Amino acid sequence: MGNTQSSPAELKLHQLVDKMQVISDEPTHHLMYLEDPMTKKEYLLRDIVVPNKEDFLATINRIEQKKLLLENAQHLLPVVEHSSSSSNHFCSSVSKISVLCEYPQRTLDDETCERHLQKRRYNEKELWTILASCILGMAHLQRNRISHEAVRSSQIFVENTGLIKIADPYISGTVSNWEVMANRGKIGHIYLSPELCAQLNNGSTDMNRLLSNIDIFKSDVFSLGMVMLETGLLEYQDDCYASNGNWLEWEKLTRNFQRFTCLYSEELCKVIGIMLDRDPSTRESWMQLEGYVRVMEPEEKNQSQKLKTAPAENPTPHVTPNLVGNSSMLQYTFGSQEFPRPQR
Repeated sequence: MGNTQSSPAELKLHQLVDKMQVISDEPTHHLMYLEDPMTKKEYLLRDIVVPNKEDFLATINRIEQKKLLLENAQHLLPVVEHSSSSSNHFCSSVSKISVLCEYPQRTLDDETCERHLQKRRYNEKELWTILASCILGMAHLQRNRISHEAVRSSQIFVENTGLIKIADPYISGTVSNWEVMANRGKIGHIYLSPELCAQLNNGSTDMNRLLSNIDIFKSDVFSLGMVMLETGLLEYQDDCYASNGNWLEWEKLTRNFQRFTCLYSEELCKVIGIMLDRDPSTRESWMQLEGYVRVMEPEEKNQSQKLKTAPAENPTPHVTPNLVGNSSMLQYTFGSQEFPRPQR
């Protein structure tokens, strides 16, 4: 015989969810994807099962802190509501925390695949929009000592309005790039930093030990640099890694970067080159990169920091950020030859 305890927060969450339509359901992972039929906004409902009281209190506290952290961050997906419940069965108790957060179904990977098929490249302003949005969101996380660790195009989201946002990986339950590579092998177009590759090749599987040896924020910066190459070239960058995915092929990466410099401005290429610095001690962090993003007036920001998903006409003049520093990647020059695109 069991008895279930409900709370006002749980009832409120159920009322919100009852108004939504289910897009898809993954019960084995305790995930449900929803859409509000009125606003067309999309959401993720995640259930976190907690085995004991100590973990339950710590998890609730962590989620409440993250809810406050995310609610005023323009480039991060917010937590809408959360609730907790417990079920008593005989002498045992099982607690569950349910978290509802905004979670668009369209990703940067989806957008880039579509553009690849249409042979429609991103223009300069669109790439600045993607880059600036990610940097601002990641810098907000870094200021609060939160690393992302799952930077890939399938984890960068495009809202119906065209805004680019990222999710807090803890709230969404996203598996880190490192864990995917260490436990499952090369899948999902994951780009590890050279220092993470070195750890993988050394056989390191202890995440706590790993994090004590590297700057995970700068490691994420490198991953986003690779995502920007993927986005600008409309090509996955898996060929920049050895077949097992855990060793960088620097010559191939250099050639791909050179092709990128033929398509986009020197200012944009400088920032991407800084992010792809192979030496983490000189690679810059999110908060340092934040200084490269030009501060725009509110009217201009509302227009330029949205991704136009409709076909673009002539490329828009690029947005020039404030730049400091140089990149070792910029020492390479080459012609404006067009290269064939491999299959995505």
